[in-house]
Amino acid sequence: MNKRGFLVRDYVVASIVLMGVIALAILMIQGLAINYDSEDLINEDFATTYNKFSNITGGVDTLWDSSRSGEGLSFIGTLDLIFKATFTALELVYQSIIVIKDVFVNFAGDFGIPLPVANIFFIMGFSIITVIIIYVWFSSVSSGRL
Repeated sequence: MNKRGFLVRDYVVASIVLMGVIALAILMIQGLAINYDSEDLINEDFATTYNKFSNITGGVDTLWDSSRSGEGLSFIGTLDLIFKATFTALELVYQSIIVIKDVFVNFAGDFGIPLPVANIFFIMGFSIITVIIIYVWFSSVSSGRL
């Protein structure tokens, strides 16, 4: 019998799954409102109050542009090479995530899964994998169970 209980990692993964289910429910309600011409199901104030994703992506786009420019935090002299290599590595990591997302979305599209649903599943899966890796690493470094 397993008596260890829930770890913090389990709560974080469960909250990611819950947010994915809520996002899918919102897509379902939006689809119902559009298909049945019932505009009273969609509140226009909802987007201004809760749609903060565009604010976050603006900062990420700024980081992306600065890492692609090659300037970044470069110093004159020998450290210039280190910073260029660092930003090149960051650019490769960002590009690999975009490639993986595009492959996943195209694969899901082959099975008839709509693009917004495939994006939600990708974000959920990527977040869960990232959380598990971080918590396993942190747990092994701190020699405790998180």
